Amino acid sequence: LTSVTGEFVKTLQSMLDGNRDEVVDNAPNPRIGANMVDLCDRFLKGLKLEQQGRKIRGTLHAEGGMVAAAEMVVELFAQQQRQSEMWQRYSRLHTLAQGLAQYREEKKEYPAAAIRDDEGRPLLSWRVQLLPLIGEKELYEQFKLDQPWDSDHNKKLLSKMPKLFAYDAEAGGTTTRLLAVTGKGTLFSGDEPLEKEALKDDGNGTVAIVEAPEPLAVPWTKPVDFLADEKALQQLTSGGDEYDTHFLVITADGDVQQLKKHKLTDDAIKAMFSIAGGEKIELYRYAY
Repeated sequence: LTSVTGEFVKTLQSMLDGNRDEVVDNAPNPRIGANMVDLCDRFLKGLKLEQQGRKIRGTLHAEGGMVAAAEMVVELFAQQQRQSEMWQRYSRLHTLAQGLAQYREEKKEYPAAAIRDDEGRPLLSWRVQLLPLIGEKELYEQFKLDQPWDSDHNKKLLSKMPKLFAYDAEAGGTTTRLLAVTGKGTLFSGDEPLEKEALKDDGNGTVAIVEAPEPLAVPWTKPVDFLADEKALQQLTSGGDEYDTHFLVITADGDVQQLKKHKLTDDAIKAMFSIAGGEKIELYRYAY
């Protein structure tokens, strides 16, 4: 059996060697994948199997296997925690996505990026306009819609930000990373609401709202959003640590998708943001 146990470890090592590229490709990002392969290597090198009667005893040597095993447990737990946080954000965004879809169906148009005064000056964000459709009608009615977001009256409502606009619902706060995509050819491209029929591309492949990086966060009632320009890819994928690998988006059809940062390209971003560019794009291909 001693030779059998030795061959078993060799077989595991061979399986790992033959699937290194696949492990790296399927990890949240290449660095995490490479780290996991290294930990598995160290684990197998420190693993010793011995026959004891009818039983096989496994031991790990601290200089390699035991440390690697502990690090693997910590790594896997951390990844599980981040995935749980992602799904919590996904659930909150789903509520917002439903509100956007309901607005579109009831009014046959998409909301404008801002509530404006008679002279066209932006006063309040679209986030305020959607409040009645996400279970926040009472809060909506407290706003003075003819005043800017930072008027003496309206700025008092910043602290009442609904949890679904927060990146971390437990932490709360007054800023949000959920920004509408603005700029030429996007769903929130003009000063006026966009008619439903103006969307020519597939709604499931057209991004309306992005979960932007923390440096782009804005006061949730302020009419400022994400500009889809030549810096869009760099802004969406930069910053964060090695585990900040995905971000969430809401599509024009009211769906929620996650996008993997290192899979995105300038052309893909342009296609996702365009409402009538004729591109055919499937967002799920950029999720994993």
